[in-house]
Amino acid sequence: MTSLSSIDLDSIVREIAEAAPPPEPPTELVAKAGAYLERRGWTRAVAGEADFAAASLALARCDVQRRGIFAFGRYGCGKTALLTAIRPLFCPVHFVPLNKPDLAALLGGGDADWLDDALRSSVMLDDLGSESAGSDYGVKREYAAEFIVRYHQCGRGRLFVSTNLTGEEIAERYTARLTSRIKDLCVPLHLTGADKRMWTKAPKPLSQFINSESPAQPKGGAA
Repeated sequence: MTSLSSIDLDSIVREIAEAAPPPEPPTELVAKAGAYLERRGWTRAVAGEADFAAASLALARCDVQRRGIFAFGRYGCGKTALLTAIRPLFCPVHFVPLNKPDLAALLGGGDADWLDDALRSSVMLDDLGSESAGSDYGVKREYAAEFIVRYHQCGRGRLFVSTNLTGEEIAERYTARLTSRIKDLCVPLHLTGADKRMWTKAPKPLSQFINSESPAQPKGGAA
């Protein structure tokens, strides 16, 4: 039987520290990823040059590293639109908008058939942090976090996550162990562009709010 004293712990630590970094995609693959995003409407003109380049690289890394994508950034910078654009590449896939309580609750295991199918498929969790915590006999439950832990253990596809939260905020709400699992499952993608929702609808003309007719005379006014 091997004793603990006979194990060279220092060499094990060095091997972990010197582990080879994940493979990087060739330039041609990054270009193909960018071309795909363009065809799907997540274009350079819409996303901005920096975010488009970062997303193209992340999608290519996703392919060669066999991982999903963790997209984070400010409100309205295109995270949900990106997941929607790349969704056809990873079918079968379950897309779960976490801001919809009935869908977020599925992650808690109430529907065993759905959960089993999700663990065999790729899963996209949109807007992590927007969901409300559940309750089970008075015990607080974070269904999204529980699902990510379970997917890390036995998921067979890819996990994609979008969020407005920072890593520190995720650790504060869900614990640092969850951020570690997300890093293991996903390629990080930080989107830094401006809020694009401000430009999705043309502003109403000022004339719409101005009554072009002469104001009505108040009753009993001067002759």
